[in-house]
Amino acid sequence: MIICFSGTGNTRSVADYLSGVIGDDVLRLPPGLMREPEKIRLAVPDGRLIWAFPVHGWGLPLTVDNVIRKMRILAHADVVHHMVCSCGDDIGCADKVWRSEIAARGWRTGSVFSVQMPNNYVAFPGFDVDAPELMQAKLDKMPERVDAIAAALESGIDATDVVRGSFPRIKTYVIGWYFRRFLTRIKPFHADDSCTGCGKCVRNCPLGCIDIVDGKPRWSGQCTMCLRCYHLCRQHAVRYGKSTDGKGQYLHPDYQLLK
Repeated sequence: MIICFSGTGNTRSVADYLSGVIGDDVLRLPPGLMREPEKIRLAVPDGRLIWAFPVHGWGLPLTVDNVIRKMRILAHADVVHHMVCSCGDDIGCADKVWRSEIAARGWRTGSVFSVQMPNNYVAFPGFDVDAPELMQAKLDKMPERVDAIAAALESGIDATDVVRGSFPRIKTYVIGWYFRRFLTRIKPFHADDSCTGCGKCVRNCPLGCIDIVDGKPRWSGQCTMCLRCYHLCRQHAVRYGKSTDGKGQYLHPDYQLLK
């Protein structure tokens, strides 16, 4: 079984492709359960659970962190947990954070892998989407990379096959701490005057934390900073303070949004 969280479609593409190769079903949790992960009761009949998610701030997305900490797995002693994460360039020590959290639940860890996919984080100075040529090159390399991951998983040999990048500990435990402390606040989200009030951001928020109030979206509650709302807006009306001014947008070309 593959439990998948995806913001702009990169991880979903990876999970769906992996599912097609190894035959494991993909489970995408609905917003209600992601907001209340303590209500999740999961049976894993084949004894293999693959966590697929994007790297956020060289660590785990907040919603994935909450699900790991609070969900319940039936017959968990027989389940081996693996990680397949998508990243723009590198993951720092995100795999070590994941292993630590899985171990804290008394669960068994297996292999960890990373897959480079197009960048989509734009809410920090100096960060933007990739140029079109680089974006396409990463998309073209994904199948070969996931084929290799599938072969490693099927071999049964535990592997750590990730791109950590330079200064991985600083990225995860210093810059990542700053990200989680200051760059996951919901208050900076707003819509500018180009917003048409279409509600597409409301219908597609993975955590259901956007409503339309007086004709404009309003963010409240728990946000995991996937930035799906920003990237899907054709009017480019969604903003995160001034951090997203002049930045590009990206959604995986095969990602199916709710209209």
